[in-house]
Amino acid sequence: MNCLFKIERKIEEIREKPEHIRVRYIYGIIVVFMVFVVVLWFFSFFTNTRQNDAVSKLNAQKIINDFQVQKKSLQDIENAAKNSINSLNNVSPQASTNTAPTPTN
Repeated sequence: MNCLFKIERKIEEIREKPEHIRVRYIYGIIVVFMVFVVVLWFFSFFTNTRQNDAVSKLNAQKIINDFQVQKKSLQDIENAAKNSINSLNNVSPQASTNTAPTPTN
């Protein structure tokens, strides 16, 4: 309560001063608050960039791991396709013609 009374008294003192003094008070208050806002902005900016760098590194590592898993999967598919082609090439053409049904009258 005592602090509130001091603030009210200070406001009354400022109101009684000439206009150019009151304008100085306004500019002083604006400068103080702008410095405060700029300091908060810098703090926030540098905190976010550090967090974003850490997140980017984690995301990059996850992407690399995903590509390695996909690479292994594609290699397995390639080997399976090669094995299928080799097994089809190893089947003799005579065996396939002998198994064809013969027409009957």
